[in-house]
Amino acid sequence: MKQALFLLLGILLCLAGCDSNMLEAISDDSSSSAELTEARMALDDGNYQKVINILEPGYDASNPDPETVRLLASAYMGLAGVDLTYVLENSEESEDGSFDAIASALSLTVTGQNSEARFIPAGSADDMLANLEQARDYLNDLMNYYEGLGLSPDQDDTVQAGMVSAMHFIIQIGAAASDVTGQDIPLNKAAYREVFPDDPDLDTLLDAFADSLDPESESLREDLTDVSEAVVTLVEVQGADEELAEEFDEFLTELLGGGDIDSFSGQRAADYVYSELLGYN
Repeated sequence: MKQALFLLLGILLCLAGCDSNMLEAISDDSSSSAELTEARMALDDGNYQKVINILEPGYDASNPDPETVRLLASAYMGLAGVDLTYVLENSEESEDGSFDAIASALSLTVTGQNSEARFIPAGSADDMLANLEQARDYLNDLMNYYEGLGLSPDQDDTVQAGMVSAMHFIIQIGAAASDVTGQDIPLNKAAYREVFPDDPDLDTLLDAFADSLDPESESLREDLTDVSEAVVTLVEVQGADEELAEEFDEFLTELLGGGDIDSFSGQRAADYVYSELLGYN
């Protein structure tokens, strides 16, 4: 697992350093060199709000500067608690599967008495989702700009958008689980087993969980579309047999359960939780 995570960081860093000169030339700098330097330093220091304060005032969505977009997206991911270095420092070889591996990028305070279960406070979901949506909006601005010019989006932007959307999906279904159980937001299999215990009320809870997600189905499908595009890119960059590409592909395949993204629903999410995260069979 750790090798795969190093590969992810390597891909993002390598691709970020290989931007097309043609693309950079087309988009005028929306931020001065001094502002970008200051923003990069703030990002390195974990001062995410400072990055936003520096770069947002001069941001032009109609003509987005690639480096400005990537710094802003990274800052909003930071505000949401997404930290790839946390994964590198804390992940271990595990049999827990793709959901736990991907969710571990959420560098958050663990709550609850069971040290194996990871939760986030129930009231934190709205802010986290809003920050992730803002990060995705910036990346989409850039990718749509390229596509409007008849150019393909850069691979690093596609992978980062997929990571953002995977985190958004995980928090959104966790928040729904929290709403129906009255507990904190679960982030891994052990936490889901705590909030959905194997008892006579399980079916009732899962039905309520499915019903609560149905109004969010369109948002969940948008997340899965971004994840799917990231999988395609990872396969192109790494090859289908590399561990990281396999993790994301497994995550998506298990979620869809043989269906397609357009048919994904709250019931499918509940089926995934029951079959892949609870494992009570």
